[in-house]
Amino acid sequence: MFQTRSLLKTVTSAFIIATLSHAALLPTSLNISIQSENMMHILKWSSLQEVCYSVNYTVKYQGEFEYMKNDSWLDEYSCDKIVHTECDLTLALSSDSDYNISVLARCDGSTLWAQLPKTFNRRDTVLLAPNMSVNPRVGQIEVYFGELQNHININLKIWKKGDEQNAISKEITKIGHNGQKFYYDAWLGGGTYCLEAEAILDITNKTSSTDTHCVSVNAWLAKKLPDIFLQGPAGANTLCVTARPIRGAGQKVGDEGNV
Repeated sequence: MFQTRSLLKTVTSAFIIATLSHAALLPTSLNISIQSENMMHILKWSSLQEVCYSVNYTVKYQGEFEYMKNDSWLDEYSCDKIVHTECDLTLALSSDSDYNISVLARCDGSTLWAQLPKTFNRRDTVLLAPNMSVNPRVGQIEVYFGELQNHININLKIWKKGDEQNAISKEITKIGHNGQKFYYDAWLGGGTYCLEAEAILDITNKTSSTDTHCVSVNAWLAKKLPDIFLQGPAGANTLCVTARPIRGAGQKVGDEGNV
């Protein structure tokens, strides 16, 4: 019996020492940071994978309302007991409140609670210039914009080169996840047109603009093809022929006029 107790005591002591030693290996911080651009808020932190056999993380946040009410914290359910080291808090941090944000790490039998060094407010987001590309078409300008987050609008200015004082403005307030193309007529005919897009964050009036993009646009082709009059010998009737493009390889008869 004495030997059994002694063995049990030795094993228990070894377990406690191992647990304390393992806990001592845990860092005191997770180096938590938040990257916020264009109203998208991504929380990031350091991994404990090297010092833990099994590890997961839960992200919690606390707005001014929760703090004033009962000092409670809310779990971000999309980041509960996750194994990767980042969390999208765009939807969670949806008010102009100052937020405390923390990460609870579970490392084997130990836990580590770490907090973002200072409060975060979505009004501090970095506003980037719009993701814009411009392509000329016949008689039109094709403009593509990437996704817009809530509270960000775009003011697009278009003018014919050399006539910026008569530029026209278009307001764009909503674009889906896959981006969207817009088409604008070259209202002054063919020539070089210039465009500039300005992003506006409506909750702070921050702005950020693209560089000026200029493209050469061809005028619309005439819808009616010209008539050619063939004059025959004296006294003969005049023959009127409508000009048509030469049919290309692969075109069907009757498609020659489709330009």
